Parts: sequence; C-alpha cells; structure tokens
Amino acid sequence: MYLGQIIQKFSSLIGINNTIKQYVNTYENKDLLSHLLEGELDKIEIFLKEKNIEDARSQIDIILYKKESLPEELECRLIFLKGNIESELDNFSGVNLIIDSLSEKEKGRKYSLELKYIKAIKLDNEELMRECIDEFISSGEDEITILKRQLKFYFNNMHFNRIIEKVDYIEENQIKDRDIFYYIAVSYLNTGDNSKAIEYCNRRLEYGDSSLTTYVKTLAEINPILNKRLISISEEDKEFLKGKEVILKKLINELPEEIIEEVLTVIINIYLIIDLDTGIRFYDENKEKLNNSITSKVLIANIYELNNEFEKAKEIYLQIQNQQWTEELMSNIMFCMRATKDYLSYIKLFEKHNERIIDEDFLLTEFYLESLKNMGYLEKAIEKLEGI
Repeated sequence: MYLGQIIQKFSSLIGINNTIKQYVNTYENKDLLSHLLEGELDKIEIFLKEKNIEDARSQIDIILYKKESLPEELECRLIFLKGNIESELDNFSGVNLIIDSLSEKEKGRKYSLELKYIKAIKLDNEELMRECIDEFISSGEDEITILKRQLKFYFNNMHFNRIIEKVDYIEENQIKDRDIFYYIAVSYLNTGDNSKAIEYCNRRLEYGDSSLTTYVKTLAEINPILNKRLISISEEDKEFLKGKEVILKKLINELPEEIIEEVLTVIINIYLIIDLDTGIRFYDENKEKLNNSITSKVLIANIYELNNEFEKAKEIYLQIQNQQWTEELMSNIMFCMRATKDYLSYIKLFEKHNERIIDEDFLLTEFYLESLKNMGYLEKAIEKLEGI
C-alpha cells in the first residue's frame, strides 16, 4: 500500500553518504588522510546530510584542486564520489567524463565500472546494466555478488516482478543472503503478496535486527486490514492494529529521515481506524513533517470524512484527483457525494471517468444509477443497466 513511495525516498543520497564513510574508513593510511584533509571530508558529509549536493560537489572540487599531493587511490575515490553526485543531479555527460577520467587514472577498472553501473541504475538501462554485469564477472566477482547487483538494479527501478522471477533460482540454488531476502520481501509486498513478504522478512531478520525490515514486515501484517472497508474491520482487527501502532512509533527514531513522512502516514491511517480523536491530535502534532504531499492531503480529507464534514473532504479529494486519479479516490468522492446528495456532480464525474472504472464491488455504478434515478434520468439508467 505504501512501499512504492518508500523505495523512491531511499534516494542515492543515503548511498552517497555511506560511500564517504566507507571509503574514508577503509583508507589504509588514516593518519595521512587526516593530515591532508583535516575536516574537509566532514563538510561534504554535512552538505549531503542537508541534501545540498551541489555544494558537496563544489567541496570535492576544492579538495581535488588544493591537494595536489593526494595519493592516487584517494584521488580516485573522491572523483568517484563526485561521479555519484553528478549522477544524482542527472548530469550524465558529467558522469561520462568522470568515467573516462577514472579509466585513465586508476589501476584496473574498479571505480569507473562501479560508476558505470550506478549510471545504469539511475537511467533504468537494463542493457547497460548487463554490460556492467559481464565486466564484473570478468573481474572475478562471485555469483551472489553478481545476483545482488542484478536485484539491486530491479529494486531501485521498482521492477518487482523481475525480482520475483528470480526466486525459484534463488531457492533451487539455496542462496541465502540478507540483502537478497530483503529485496524479495519488498517485492512481494509491492505486488500484493503480504504472506510471502512476511516470510522473507522473517528470513532476513534471522541475520539480525533491521529497522527497515521490521517496518516492511509490519506493513505486510497490517495491509490486509487497512485495505478493508471501514465497516468490515472487526474489534480483533483494531486490537491487532493497536499493537502495530506501538511498534511503528518506536521505529520513528530508528528509520532513515527520508521515510519518516511515510511512517507517520501509516500511523495516522491506523488511528483513523482505532481512535479518530487521537489520530487528529497526532496529525496536528506532526503536520509540519508531512510536507503538504498528496498523501497528507488524503489524510486531511479522510479526517474530514470521518468527522462527517463531507463537503470539505469532497473538495480535497477532487483536488487530488486532478493530480492523480485512482479508483480508491473515486470511491471516497462517491461516499461524500452520497452523503451530501450531490447527484448531478457525481453523474458528471462518473461519466468523465467511466472507461477507467473497474468497480468490482459495483458500488460506484450503483450510486451512478441511484443518481440518475434521483435526477429523473430514467432512460439513461435503464440503458446503463441493459449494458451491464
């Protein structure tokens, strides 16, 4: 229900920041590094943490320009980091220049090939990814590392079915890896198989605690309830959600900042089911963190709807639908228009989106027929019935 947004919010900024720490911490001569760069690498980390990636790029240029005596390996690492940033800025001509520069400077193709692979992911270019994979194989990477590179490509570009297609191969070859299990869990969640998502979350958690995996597992556990219509949610469901709400609130301080808005949204959705007043208070306390996104607007409309303020809810739903049409939104609008007896507006709305509507429960069509009847359009209602 929510994870598509999570994937997008795990931008490569997190990866870039980790790259700095990885390359600094693994550099063989940390004393020399400290002497050469003092606190300048810290400035890069601060810029990235503030999502000021252009200043981070400028800081790398300053270091490369000033420090003519940089060891070759460290210089390559910094150039590679700059290539990551250019990729994040979608400056692929700059990335290509850096790949060429690295190919000339470094021994082997360690950084230039890695940057080429990052470019393939960023461009969602499977042909380029496979070209990189062939080169990684030639360089001696093992089978599991190669498989993880393929899955990472599909994962970052949300090709979840492609990951699921690999599951039989993974199981037949008894491949066990925490990252692979996480990729599979998220893929099953995004394709609607919550039980399989839980299974692979559990397998990932056998390797140790992971806040992200716990979050994914919690989503898989609560999605079947959140996807129910409100009137069909039992008291047992509500008690189950109360327990999960406690887990989610604990996770707020453990998960990456990039997905906190997502977590807050899930918690508020739970409150709208188990305790509306607490949900409203929780929303008011956290609304500045919700960034006025479509998700937060839906939450506001949900709150108005549950408070029987149907006109306010309807207006917000209609605004959202102009940006992003979904049948779920159509249902929300329908319930509000039914409550306000806005039959004519609903007739126009239904007919505008008629070709998109699937309406497995027949609720949207039923209210359309009711609206036609109430507006005196009996012939049109009969014609619609005959066509069903």
